[in-house]
Amino acid sequence: MNNIIIPMVNSHWAILKQNLFLVELLKPRLALYYTIYKLPELLVYQNALTICSNVLNEHIQLADLEKAQYGASVNNMTNIVYKTSMINLKPDYSLYNMILGRPDFAGGERYNQDVLDDIRRLLTSQNVNYNIISAFIMKKFAK
Repeated sequence: MNNIIIPMVNSHWAILKQNLFLVELLKPRLALYYTIYKLPELLVYQNALTICSNVLNEHIQLADLEKAQYGASVNNMTNIVYKTSMINLKPDYSLYNMILGRPDFAGGERYNQDVLDDIRRLLTSQNVNYNIISAFIMKKFAK
């Protein structure tokens, strides 16, 4: 956790990169223990390690792309790029935007409260997914 998961969650890429060898050491051991004990938790740990490895690889590819895209300019001036975390909307607003589109706030449009209420209600239903919510909202509210 301290060497792999926590650095990944906190975007401490250098620490994760330094400790990536642990992933390759742990994977075979977890596979061996799973063949012996058949504990499903061991599969979860294997998958978590695979996710960590894949996330780091994607981060490295993105960093390389950013270097190529935003690297030194013709007069050797360096471009500065500041990355921020992605801002996520609440699930009900995010689903509203995906299904009906974002309201034109500049044009005076607002979120339809009835749609948001239905989405919130559907989100509490069991076995709900995007397709179910989308079909319901489109059937009831699409123009």
